[in-house]
Amino acid sequence: MVAYVAESHINVGLIADGYAGEAIKGEQATALLQLSKNFLGQIEPRLKKLSKSKDLGDADKKAFIDTAEVAKLINDEASALEKFIDSDEDEDKEKYAKAREKAQAKLDK
Repeated sequence: MVAYVAESHINVGLIADGYAGEAIKGEQATALLQLSKNFLGQIEPRLKKLSKSKDLGDADKKAFIDTAEVAKLINDEASALEKFIDSDEDEDKEKYAKAREKAQAKLDK
């Protein structure tokens, strides 16, 4: 799951680059983002649930919690990109950039 969450972050960035480079249109980008958001929206609660398992050690619980937090941040990043694509406003572009930085920082840990 950790690998997919990390890959989702890469995918969102690739979608952003494709949109910025006009390789994909807004509707295509939004559809691709929706796929990532749907999966991440399912993964986060499952990771949180797994973190509460009595059979896990503290390190494993923390890993599940941290991965759930990253999944949420990447989902937020995808939502911010989607909002920017819809509005094409500089303010929304900056919000996306900040959301991406926040997700990357957590992922780096």
